[in-house]
Amino acid sequence: MHHNKIGRDGAMALKLDMSKAYDRVEWSFLEKIMSQMGFHQKWISIMTECISTVSYSILVNGEPHGYIQPSRGLRQGDPLSPYLFLLCAEGLHSLIQKANMDGDIQGISLCRNGPKISHLFFADDSLLFSRATPNACEKIQGILAQYEKASGQQVNRDKTTIYFSKNTPEASQHIIKEALEVPIIRQYEKYLGLPSFVGRNRAASFTQIKERVWQKLKGWKEKLLSQAGREILIKAVAQAIPTYSMSCFKLPAKLCNELEAMVRRFWWSNNPEHRKIHWVAWRKLCQPKYKGGMGFRDIRKFNDALLAKQVWRLLHDTSSLFYRVFKAKFFPHGSILDCPTTTRGSYAWQSILKARDVILKGAVWRVGNGQSINIWDQRWLLESHHRKIITPSPTILRHCTVDQLIIKPQMTWDNSLIDSLFSPYDAEAIKQIPLSNHYHADKIIWPCNTNGEYTVRSGYRFLVDEEDKNLPGSSMPNPLQDIWKSIWSLKIPRKCQLFAWKASREVLPTKLNLQKRQIPVGTTCEICGEKDEDAIHALWSCKHLQSVWSNERRNKLRLNQEVDSINHVGLQAKSYLEEYMRENEPSNPKPQPALAVRWIPSRKHRYKVNYDGAVFKETNAAGIGVIVRDSSGLVMASLSQKVRFPHSVPSIEAWAVKRSIQFVLEIGLTDAKFEGDSQTIVAALNDPKPSLAPFGLLITDAKVLASKLQSFSFSHVKRQGNQLAHALARKALSCNSLEVWMESVPPDLNFFICQV
Repeated sequence: MHHNKIGRDGAMALKLDMSKAYDRVEWSFLEKIMSQMGFHQKWISIMTECISTVSYSILVNGEPHGYIQPSRGLRQGDPLSPYLFLLCAEGLHSLIQKANMDGDIQGISLCRNGPKISHLFFADDSLLFSRATPNACEKIQGILAQYEKASGQQVNRDKTTIYFSKNTPEASQHIIKEALEVPIIRQYEKYLGLPSFVGRNRAASFTQIKERVWQKLKGWKEKLLSQAGREILIKAVAQAIPTYSMSCFKLPAKLCNELEAMVRRFWWSNNPEHRKIHWVAWRKLCQPKYKGGMGFRDIRKFNDALLAKQVWRLLHDTSSLFYRVFKAKFFPHGSILDCPTTTRGSYAWQSILKARDVILKGAVWRVGNGQSINIWDQRWLLESHHRKIITPSPTILRHCTVDQLIIKPQMTWDNSLIDSLFSPYDAEAIKQIPLSNHYHADKIIWPCNTNGEYTVRSGYRFLVDEEDKNLPGSSMPNPLQDIWKSIWSLKIPRKCQLFAWKASREVLPTKLNLQKRQIPVGTTCEICGEKDEDAIHALWSCKHLQSVWSNERRNKLRLNQEVDSINHVGLQAKSYLEEYMRENEPSNPKPQPALAVRWIPSRKHRYKVNYDGAVFKETNAAGIGVIVRDSSGLVMASLSQKVRFPHSVPSIEAWAVKRSIQFVLEIGLTDAKFEGDSQTIVAALNDPKPSLAPFGLLITDAKVLASKLQSFSFSHVKRQGNQLAHALARKALSCNSLEVWMESVPPDLNFFICQV
C-alpha cells in the first residue's frame, strides 16, 4: 500500500483498537457464537458457568471489602479468556466475510493475481482493508456498529488509526477520516511492537530498540552485579530485546554496532556509559563456551538466522496466507530461491531476501525423483564437507539432472554410469544417498538438523562455523577445547568459573598485561619482587603462593594496608567452598541404579518385531537385523542382511525399519509391533507430517508399507532390550548378502533367546 501510486481507487487500512476489550464482552453474545459454531450445549453451559461465577472484592489496608459480581466481561489473566475472546472475534469475522460475499466491501490485493485480504486478526488487534471510497467507509461503519451492539465491544476512536495508499485522492481521505473520526497513522508509529512501515530513515524506525536496551542496562548498574551476573542478564534480557524485530526486519548496521557497544561496555565496566579495558575481542566473546568464548550472540548473524526462518517458511509452508501473498507478489513462477535480488517491495521483503543466502549456503537437495536437481551446479550430496560434485562436467552434460543417474522403475542408482562419469570420491558419495521405491518430489532440506528442519539455533550455529572456516588454523582440532569444557562443567560458583576462564585466556589484570595495554606500571611481582607478574606467576608459580592467592590480599599489600596471612586466606576459601557445596547439594535422595531392560512381549499385538542397524566402517558396508517373535516369546523368523552404508547411522536405522516391515509382509503376518533403539527414527515414524530428514523418504516408504498391515505400532526400547536384533545386524558382516532363519535364529545367537 505504501508504494501503490497507480489505480483509480486508493486503498485504506484501518487499525482497530477496542476499548477495554475483555471487560465489555456480553456473555449472551458469547453463548450464541458458540451455539452457531456447533459447540455442544453441555460445553456451552460449562463455559458460561466458568465466566459467570466470578466475584471481586477490593483490598483496603490488606483487608477485602465489598462484593462485586459482574454481569459481563472476561477475566484478565485467566488462561481460558484469550480463547473465548477469539470466539467473540468470530462474530466480526463473519460480518466482514458476509459483506465481502455480498460485494458491499472489497479487500485489497498486493498484485493482480494475489489473494484479496479484507481483514487480519491477532488476539484483540484487528486490521481491516478496503478500497478507499465513501461507500466502503459507510459499510465498515455499519459492520462495526452492528458488532458493537451485539458483543458489547466499543471501538476506541482515539487509538484507532487509518492509513491510505498514495493513490488515494486527498478529498476521499478527508471524507473518510471525518466519517470514521479517527486520525491518520503517524510515521514511525508501532503496531504489535513493530514499525507500521519503514521509510528511508531506517535507523529512526528502530530507535525504540536502542532505548529499551539502554534503559535495561542503565537500571542494572545500581545493583552492583558481578560479571557472572551480568553475563546472565545480557543473554536473557539485553540480547533478547531486539529478537522480535529481528525476526521481521534486517536491523541497520549502525544500530547493531551501537547495541554491541552498549553491551560490551556493560560487560566490562558494569556501566554502559563508561569505557574500561576490554580484555578480549568481542568476536572471541561471541564464540561458544566450548571454543573459549562466552557464548554471547553476534547480533548480525542472529538477525540473519531469524530472517532465514521466514525464507524457510516461504519454501515449505505453502498453505499459509504469508506464502500465498508473497509468492503472488514476488516469485509467481518459481520459488524464493530463484527470485532475483531487487530493491522493489517493502523493507520486510528486502530483509528476507538478504537472509536468503543463509539457506542457499547451508541447505541441500534431498533426492526424490531427481528431476529438479542439476547434477553439477546444485548442492545435493549428503557429506558435510562434500555437498557439490567436484568432478569437471562435460559440456554436453552441463544441464543434466540427477534423475538420469537413476534406473527406473526400480529406483536404484545406475552404478556403472556413475562410476564412468565421476571420480571415485564423488561416485561413492552419490551411491551412499538412499533412494525411495516411489516417485517423490525433490525437497530442499536443512542438513544441520537431524530432522532436516531449519531452526534459528542451527542457522546461527551454521553462520558461526562458516566464519570460523576462514580463520587461520580452522581445519586443525582445537587443543584447548577440553580445557574450556572442563572449566564450565566445574561444580563451583559461576564467578569462580569466570575467574578460571580469565586465567586460562591470560586476561587477568596482572602487571604484565597492564603494561601491554599501555598502562605505566612495573612488571615485577609485588610479593616476591623477582619475576614478571603474569597469570601463571600470580596464581601458581610465585614462591610465596604455594597454597593460595587472592586479589584482595595482593591489592592490600600493594597499598601498604594490613593483610591476612596466607593460611587465613586459605581457610576463608575452604569455608566459602564448603558453604557453596552445602547450599547446592541436591535435596533428592541418590537415585538407585536402573534395572536392566529386557525384551518383553507385546500386549496389544500378536507379534513383536525388533530391528536394528550396524555400521562396518572398514568395508563401507552396513548390516540390518530383524527378529520376529510372538506374544509368548517364540521366534517366528529372523533376518540378517548386508547393505551399502547409506551415509549416516540414522539412515541405516530407517532402512532397518523399512526392511523389517517388508519382512513381516513377506512371511504373511498382518499384526505387529515394531521396536527399535533409535528415538529419532521412532519419533519420525509416529509423526503424521512427512519427514524432511535425509532419511525421510525411507520413513515415508516404511509408513506406506505399514499401511498394508491390519494393525501396527512403533515404539522405542533401550539398547539392552534390543540386543538380539543388534547381534543379527552385526552378523551381517559375515553374510554374503541376505540370510533368513524361519522359527529360529543362528545357533551362535541362541544365548540371547535364553535371556528372555
